Amino acid sequence: MISKFALPLAAVLFIAACSDQNGSGGPATGDAGAGGTGGAGGAGGVSSSTLGGVSGNRDQQLAQAQSEWQRTFGASGTDRIYFGLDQYTVSADAQNTLRQQAAFLQKYPLVNFVIEGHADERGTREYNLALGDRRGQSVREFLASLGVQGSRLQVVSYGKERPAATGRGEAVWAKNRRAVSVPR
Repeated sequence: MISKFALPLAAVLFIAACSDQNGSGGPATGDAGAGGTGGAGGAGGVSSSTLGGVSGNRDQQLAQAQSEWQRTFGASGTDRIYFGLDQYTVSADAQNTLRQQAAFLQKYPLVNFVIEGHADERGTREYNLALGDRRGQSVREFLASLGVQGSRLQVVSYGKERPAATGRGEAVWAKNRRAVSVPR
């Protein structure tokens, strides 16, 4: 009789343990990022803050940050940096842009960033995905060197799959060799 109920009970407990605790619709990763265990809004995380002169919970800060980000960085194109052909090192000009982004992140301590790495259309899909990842990681490392917690920065590589400009030629390709920072 007990064994008749043990298997269904074990299955229910297993499914409950694997359920999405952060409400994101994705896996519960347990990292220190947004909504993860110990992250902003997660178990043991920070639910509100007045650090950096911006108060409110994470959702309020995110809404305010996205609005300010678009006005300040998105409109001027400083939400992205550019790279040379087959390069992933952060140039001196790009470092200035990233310093401004780091200051923004310090103003909004509960907001995380996704850093999108991109490449131009030349090269294989696999090569460009790897190059986009290296570009994103370079940005992440530079921002971390300025005091931004690495756990707030997620890198996603799109390789050549999401071009900013279409066509052929160096002027078009140069616009696609980029890393774009997006508050999340």
